[in-house]
Amino acid sequence: MNTWSAISMHCVRQDSTFAKPITVFEGQNIKPDIIVYAKDEDETIEAMFEVKYNEADDPFDDAREGFVKTTIRTSKTLGQITGYATCHQAIEFRTHAFSALIFRTYMRLLRWDRSGVVVTEKLLFDNPLLFDFLRRFSTATAAVRGRDSTVTTAKFDSPDLERKVRDCLECGQKSLLNISVGNNNYIVLKDQIIGSRSPIGRLTRCLKAYWLKTNGLVLLKDTWRVVSATLKPEHEIYEKLHKKQVPNIPTSPPWR
Repeated sequence: MNTWSAISMHCVRQDSTFAKPITVFEGQNIKPDIIVYAKDEDETIEAMFEVKYNEADDPFDDAREGFVKTTIRTSKTLGQITGYATCHQAIEFRTHAFSALIFRTYMRLLRWDRSGVVVTEKLLFDNPLLFDFLRRFSTATAAVRGRDSTVTTAKFDSPDLERKVRDCLECGQKSLLNISVGNNNYIVLKDQIIGSRSPIGRLTRCLKAYWLKTNGLVLLKDTWRVVSATLKPEHEIYEKLHKKQVPNIPTSPPWR
């Protein structure tokens, strides 16, 4: 069997000059050379691949102490792929994202999350590990590929509820998402989820949301909290302040 026949993702090769950018992020056109989409959801990007013909553009050196090259040329490549990864995590709800940097005789795989990036050594095209990864990636669950499993396409129990939600959000027939936080469910407009310009950190975004428990609008704060024994979770601070009857502060509903 041809190894590539096992890859069931939908890949689109873009001409870097004439291709329409997938989006404009921070004033820059985002046009990776290859975009990997979910097989049944063309709007969901699973990975972005960048192709370079000259190895001098590779920002990584397996033999170099520190691994990262610091020339102007390699810095441009590193900035380019970092921009793609930042955009990918900002325009979708993700726990992590994968990308690849491809050269004439080898490629590198990258896994990005809010703490940084993991980069492989050079993988020659005949390396079985490369094809094993692509096979596993194409058959992996959406969560393993990086999609946040607490965020799904919004579904409604009745047309009346859907009309009420859409009227409150003033969104017409635009796509809606359901965010599940413990026993709480919030409906948000998909188009408003643009996040941080940084590839790392909390990725805080504030969303206009419809809270199904109260049937009303709320401001939903989405953030990657720093987990530390010395830092109290934000909702615990709010609970303490509310007990002291401090006015004009947010309400933090139970999240478990």
